[in-house]
Amino acid sequence: MTAQIECFLAHGGIIFQAPPPTYSFRPIAPPAQGGEAADLKYQSARQAAAEKQAFVEQIRGMSKTMTQRAIVEQTGVARRILFAMGQKHGFAFRFERECQPRPAGARTDRSQDAARVERIKDFKEIGLTRAQAARQLEVNDKLFIRLITEYDIDYPKYVSNPL
Repeated sequence: MTAQIECFLAHGGIIFQAPPPTYSFRPIAPPAQGGEAADLKYQSARQAAAEKQAFVEQIRGMSKTMTQRAIVEQTGVARRILFAMGQKHGFAFRFERECQPRPAGARTDRSQDAARVERIKDFKEIGLTRAQAARQLEVNDKLFIRLITEYDIDYPKYVSNPL
């Protein structure tokens, strides 16, 4: 390497040495002490918190006599926001009567049971499995099982020789 440097200098090359980098440290500015801008910032934050608390109290008052759906229609606030507000601030809304679950007997439509039972008996004689019979009836497994238990149909779970 020294031979290459000597060759470079012999042919008129000049080696420059770069000056060291200069960096001046700036002092950290002290935090602002009060001032009008800081007072306005804190004043607006306090005002926003007061407005939010007033809105929460308004919703709390409405929740005693109204359902979530009615409050959404009146205020325009999303239902999930109302739910979260109730959870956070500890109040509940009136319960909607139409959303109450119906008794199990009210959900079953027994008008078609007789026709379905006859078809189930026919499917059993043909030799279809339970799953095939349920698919032919276009009913779910729970309804199929209810029909064969309520009407005492001896339908085997497995057919040894299906079609």
